[in-house]
Amino acid sequence: MIANAQYVLIAGALIVPLFDMLRRALKFGSARPVHILTIAVLLLALVSELIFGNMQSALFGSAQYSYFINGFILSLSVLIFSFMVLHLDDLNTYMDPLFLIAVLGATLTVISSNFLSLIISLEMMTIPSYALVMIFKDKRHLEGAFKYLFISLLSIALLMFGSSLIYLSSGSLSFLSVSSVNYLFFLPGIAVVLAGVSYEAVIVPFHSWAPDTYDAADSTVTAFLSSVLKAAALIAIIHIFTYAFPLAERFMLTTLMTIAIATIIIPSITAISQSKLKRMLIYSSIAQSGFAFVGVSLLSTLSVYSAVFYVFAFATADALVFLSLSMLEKRGVSDISDLGRLRGLDKLPLIGLGAGLLSLAGFPPTIGFFGKLLIFLSLIFQGYTWIVIILIALLLFSTFYYYNVFRNMYRRGQVRTLIKTIKPEPKSRLEGSIIVILTAMLFIGIIFLSGA
Repeated sequence: MIANAQYVLIAGALIVPLFDMLRRALKFGSARPVHILTIAVLLLALVSELIFGNMQSALFGSAQYSYFINGFILSLSVLIFSFMVLHLDDLNTYMDPLFLIAVLGATLTVISSNFLSLIISLEMMTIPSYALVMIFKDKRHLEGAFKYLFISLLSIALLMFGSSLIYLSSGSLSFLSVSSVNYLFFLPGIAVVLAGVSYEAVIVPFHSWAPDTYDAADSTVTAFLSSVLKAAALIAIIHIFTYAFPLAERFMLTTLMTIAIATIIIPSITAISQSKLKRMLIYSSIAQSGFAFVGVSLLSTLSVYSAVFYVFAFATADALVFLSLSMLEKRGVSDISDLGRLRGLDKLPLIGLGAGLLSLAGFPPTIGFFGKLLIFLSLIFQGYTWIVIILIALLLFSTFYYYNVFRNMYRRGQVRTLIKTIKPEPKSRLEGSIIVILTAMLFIGIIFLSGA
């Protein structure tokens, strides 16, 4: 159907630059109408998703959870881009069509049913993101964009090579057509495809590029990369291993469970030693992906839907903490210790940051608690209680670096101002409303479980 969300995004990516060219030809100085048009396109795509669903073709087919995830991706994209427009005074209009194309790639990644369409969708998602990382033209942002470019090239090479091995083993690139296989090529193909997608999903041991790239990007862009794009990549992994590789269940259980636990442990250990707030949040974000991998590895109906719901939970929390951080950075916050100096000066970003961290840590009644609970229940129902015990211990271990943030955020003592800071900027009501919406989603998000 022509009104599908993907068609709306394609049309928007073509119309927005034409509208911008018309604006320049008429010498209309303000770029705000272009940004408003982009937001309108995203909202229209969201409405189209809710009414008409996703694109259907030989290369794209929706799983039962694709409708829920793409609706969530579009909702989060509207909030993040609106926040970017409000937060970045000099946002260039060339970012608008690039943002739309990245969102289009994310939605197509979720509904890809063929390795060819998956490769194209992932590249459509990541190529515009290079420019988003380099939103400000300086050496630091250029370095982050270059690392992202190099890793994406490596990822696409692995995906193409792994897909070719799978084609040799099964004679098809369609997820649903992989049935009778030659295991000599099939198992190496699985491993190589997993490595390729894991770069995009920021999974250990393919995560080393992310801290530098995410740290170099503006925090509003980091919110988009760590929530929308990473969520799409994780859903792609769930889709692949649920539909394409049921023949390798034992291989997946051992491999993915090992990767999942490593993805939780290694970034958590690194996060404890971080004094810079943004890098600590980045390593925390990487660690959260491990819980989603636990659900993928079991390949039961409950575990897969638990993983899908958990992706929604941690992506919402990630978007909230990085958008809250961007507000704090304007007030001079860089290190964790700086949070104590802002006590009493600006409550809303501190509340948003605190609520996001509580959800990531799995405290009730946040959505992160219910997401982790579903993962644990799926493990218990399949007889892996010992893994639940390990995960709970790792979860308690990860609360140490969250505690350090809260300790500095709410420590007692006289309120101090940051050095070289004259006055904090007036709080934007619209920015604050986006923080409030995301915070509310953390506490009422359990109602979306039925949609997952």
